[in-house]
Amino acid sequence: MEVSAFLPLKIRGRVAFLRVLVAVIIVMISVSIMTIAREPGYKVLALYSVDVEPDHVHFANDALAFFRAVAEKYNFTLEATTDWGKLNENDLKDYRLVVWLNNFPQTPEQRAAFQKYMEHGGGWLGFHVAGYNDETTKWPWFVDFMAEPCFIPIIGLRCRRS
Repeated sequence: MEVSAFLPLKIRGRVAFLRVLVAVIIVMISVSIMTIAREPGYKVLALYSVDVEPDHVHFANDALAFFRAVAEKYNFTLEATTDWGKLNENDLKDYRLVVWLNNFPQTPEQRAAFQKYMEHGGGWLGFHVAGYNDETTKWPWFVDFMAEPCFIPIIGLRCRRS
């Protein structure tokens, strides 16, 4: 026989109420933990182009498949787009990492937004042509950011910074 059977009816009701209350709290905590565990840890923006060399498009498609699997496994959200207009201050604030798969920003506005994003703690991962610089690129900040790599046919020459 349970100990509560010897308690007055008023106290037995309180004990039963407390048991139900504790059970409800445990369920609520469990549901909260499961919900938190399923929420993505952070967001990644992957930018790519489809109007580039075919090999670069194939690379981007393969990379996206890989990153989607990694995102699912490691609980982050991957948003992939060909809209380089997403490189703006308003959109970038939502992402912890920006990935350039097969191109780089072309407009001064995209470049300025990316520069501000990086200078305020943003993360970046670029592949192959993402780091492209030559005498026509005219993005001095990025040349410095990349420690002055330059794609020019004559070994030993440096990109102009202007």
